[in-house]
Amino acid sequence: MSDARGQTIAIRGLGKRYGTVEALAGVDLDIHRGEFVTLLGPSGSGKTTLLMALAGFIRPTEGSIAFGGQEVVTLPPHKRNVGMVFQSYALFPHMTVGGNVAYPLRVRRMPRAEIGRRVADALALVRLSEFAERNIDQLSGGQRQRVALARAVVFHPQILLMDEPLSALDKHLREEMQIEIRHLQRSLGITTVSVTHDQREALTMADRVAVLNKGRLVQIDAPERLYGAPATSFVAGFLGETTLLDVRVENGVALLAGQALRSEQRIAGGDRPLHLVLRAEKLEIVERHDQPGYNVIPAQVRELVFQGDSLLLYVEIADGRRIALRRPTAGHRSQAALQPGASIHVALPVQETLIVPCDRDA
Repeated sequence: MSDARGQTIAIRGLGKRYGTVEALAGVDLDIHRGEFVTLLGPSGSGKTTLLMALAGFIRPTEGSIAFGGQEVVTLPPHKRNVGMVFQSYALFPHMTVGGNVAYPLRVRRMPRAEIGRRVADALALVRLSEFAERNIDQLSGGQRQRVALARAVVFHPQILLMDEPLSALDKHLREEMQIEIRHLQRSLGITTVSVTHDQREALTMADRVAVLNKGRLVQIDAPERLYGAPATSFVAGFLGETTLLDVRVENGVALLAGQALRSEQRIAGGDRPLHLVLRAEKLEIVERHDQPGYNVIPAQVRELVFQGDSLLLYVEIADGRRIALRRPTAGHRSQAALQPGASIHVALPVQETLIVPCDRDA
């Protein structure tokens, strides 16, 4: 199946309204040929609406969608040459595995020999060659997911769309399938757009992650940059275990409760509220309030949670705000020193000190 190749996707000014509800609001997005883009956001952010508009199941109120330079807004789903993996997999229970995978080819009236060859190739691709004659109810969740993938790519579509494809799987299998799908997508070179609410899944699988909120595209970036350089406090707060603290700027210096913060970032002043981003795994515990290379915040431990490979601490700073702090269990100081009520110094490395604009309407 190495002849499958992706198409570019160009979205311009895409909007969708349901009465007074604006599900999509002027979305502009370019997806490159062969790229894997994940749409990420909270419930009601517009990510599924956008995916369904790409598939042709929803007609936008306004805007344009072009596949490989061809406008497709008015094209019905079956003429878009798009493979689709649904959240429920939507497999036919009365058909065998081979019958399910062959279905898109039969609809296209392909010759029987060609159908047989393509089904065999698709099942080999997802490592289910020996399951062709199995009934769907004889398969595990992971195997059903692979059948759905094989059916979606068997007719060599140039675009693959996936709607929460791993949500029905348990945590361990879901993590395995994230890597498998990524390898499959790369081997096919197929342009892929996937929807998820799972931030770890999005960061693991995608070349770029598009974050949506209230129908708007807030930021699209490579996973590392999205996590390390969020454009706004909404993006920062949505990714990872994050605490956002209000800061103000005076003469180019960011102040947290009157304490000056050192940062490698250039801090812009102005009237817009700002937030200090505190990632739980970036915070450390130090002995001194003037520890070189760190911004140090005095705090008291309020709760300590053992989670196997890590300790999750909730600490409270002087103004009563709480911060989450995560440290590895192995090699960590005695838990006795971290019991509720203990005074500690929470430290954020200067190079990890990130300040972002506050989204008041997020």
